[in-house]
This record gives sequence, structure tokens and C-alpha cells, in this order.
Amino acid sequence: MTVEYDVYKTPKGFGEEKEAYHVRVKNKETVTTDQIAAQIEHDTVLTKGDVKNVLMSLSHHLVKCLGEGKRLHIEGIGYFSLLIEAPAVASPKDMRAEYVQVKGIAYRPDKRVKVKLADTKFKRAKVKEHSGMMSNEMVRDRLTAYFVDHAYLRRKDFENLCGFTTMTAIRRLNALLADGFLKKDGERQSAVYLLNEKEKGME
Repeated sequence: MTVEYDVYKTPKGFGEEKEAYHVRVKNKETVTTDQIAAQIEHDTVLTKGDVKNVLMSLSHHLVKCLGEGKRLHIEGIGYFSLLIEAPAVASPKDMRAEYVQVKGIAYRPDKRVKVKLADTKFKRAKVKEHSGMMSNEMVRDRLTAYFVDHAYLRRKDFENLCGFTTMTAIRRLNALLADGFLKKDGERQSAVYLLNEKEKGME
């Protein structure tokens, strides 16, 4: 296994003068359920439909366990548990159930997963896709090509398409919305982005 990485400048903290750099995995495409199911079908006697049914059932039980405050262990994969958050209060008695909300899901891999990944090889990415190095024209060209085969774009799709970090993707998407290249449908986590009708007419 070989993973491509790139080098990024680390933002300076208060009082820091020297420049520093860190590495980050170069974004790859998202592997879909269909692709995983096809791989498992090839490796086992199960059909692709069987595998997808199992994965969907696993997803259901994962949500059920976490929704009951339980931690779920999937052997060979790891442990999943719920992360919650609430606004700070002055006293424990001031904390109310309606203040609490889901923050995310914590994942701790099984030891065997970490052992197997310990032998991962790395190589420097040949193509740099840092946010400062990709012009607006390049971003628009990629999006125009993307929308030929896709009806909508999610933020994560945009990150993978252009190799952006989450914060850079949000900033660039907001700029594309502001100048009318894209339009937004939905709010927050469910938001998707669409190519503006006037841009479609210019293709």
C-alpha cells in the first residue's frame, strides 16, 4: 500500500516567528458502497446484493447502538462511540437535556488495523493542488466538467475534486456562490451546490 502526501505551510501561532511545514494525505476519491460490495463479491461467495444488505443492516445497528448510548465494537475494524456537546453552564444543575446535541462519532481502530497500516509506504504527490496554487479558472473548469455527469455537488465532493482542506473548500464555495457561479440548496450538513442556470447556458 502506498499513500501520496503533500507538504503544507503550518499557520503561525501567536508569538511564533519561524515558518514550519506539515504533511497531509493527498485527497483521493471516495470509495462507494457499491464498489466495496463488488470487491467483497469478488473475494467471497457472497453476491453484491448480499453484501449491500449486510452493510445496510450494519449501518442500521450502528445507529441504533449509538442512539442508545452504547459503544459498538466490530471485530477487525474497531470501536465506535457517540460524542456529545452542550454550551458551558455555571453549575451542573443548570445543564438541561435540551442543551445536549450530537457532536460526532468517535472511532478507535482495532490493534490489528493499526499493525497492518504500520507498513504503509508513502510518496510525495507529483501534482500540487494547494489552495493557493489553484486558480479560480482551474476550479471552474473542474466544476464544469464535474456537472456534466452529476446533478449536484457536496462540500466533500468539492474537497476531493480539487484537493482542498475543509476550510479552504468552504471559503472557495462561498466565493463561487457570491459571484453566481454556483447556487446552494439546503442548509448546513444537508446542503448541496448546483451549477447556476446561466452557467449551464454558457456551456
